[in-house]
Amino acid sequence: MNRALAFLVAVAACDSPAAPMDAVVDAILECETCVAPSAAGVVIGLPTAELSGLAASRRLDGILWTLADAGGTPTIYALDTSAAPRGSLRLAAATNVDWEDIAVAPCASTSCIYVADTGDNDLIRETIAIYEVVEPPIVPSGASDVAWQRYDVRYPDGPHDMEALFVDPRDGVSYGITKVTTGLASVYALPRTSGAISLARVVAMLDISDGDDRRITAADLHVDACGARLLVRTHDRLLELRGAATISVIELLRTTPMVLPVATEPQGESVAVSPSGDSLYTISEGDDPTLWRSSCAR
Repeated sequence: MNRALAFLVAVAACDSPAAPMDAVVDAILECETCVAPSAAGVVIGLPTAELSGLAASRRLDGILWTLADAGGTPTIYALDTSAAPRGSLRLAAATNVDWEDIAVAPCASTSCIYVADTGDNDLIRETIAIYEVVEPPIVPSGASDVAWQRYDVRYPDGPHDMEALFVDPRDGVSYGITKVTTGLASVYALPRTSGAISLARVVAMLDISDGDDRRITAADLHVDACGARLLVRTHDRLLELRGAATISVIELLRTTPMVLPVATEPQGESVAVSPSGDSLYTISEGDDPTLWRSSCAR
């Protein structure tokens, strides 16, 4: 059975097989209800005060990956869901120009971590990069050197500041969302081609103009039997775009964002969905930031 058909069968299982499609869609939209966040713990001990990005491991139960912002060491840090540091992955000889977000998705090696070196506050970068690291089979103890692959990308229309990365778990395509203060954010497909500079491609414009601050700083895409959920983080809000499990990313980006409960943070910088979809995590920049968790019940 191909993956798309498997998702379609799973979606139908969310409701009675005899139910009309409208009823199935209603069931999908009501699969998860996320409650107000509570503090999971304070992140103490990481050698950086500029965390930027968060992703839940698909291979290691209860592990979250995070990273340092611009100019930090090229290192991915592991946290458990109580916010305790659990070791790190060192990308020796890599460069952290401006690491901004992180994602985890299936890959040829079971599961991979993707790092977005895409920040560009001054709009001067000719190319951006995505780093790929295979998720380790065990939780790292201390600092471990890991192999990595770098994919270089350029925009067709000049530099952009981009802080949000998500990867579609169904086909492995990576996407980035630009950070703007006015107007619409651009969503780019970011091809990953070894040994060549790929050309980014605009796939949608995203309108989140109903809030006070429209600067998008992170994103995460979760797909399961009940639907596809794209979480989008700004400095002060958490938004969700939702559709059926078989919806394309382009179609998903055309849906109306819903506002989810989120902690008041000094500067909202991240969002991660647990592999089961029953929890959302956020974290801010700053010294010893708090890891926040929202429970999502079906």
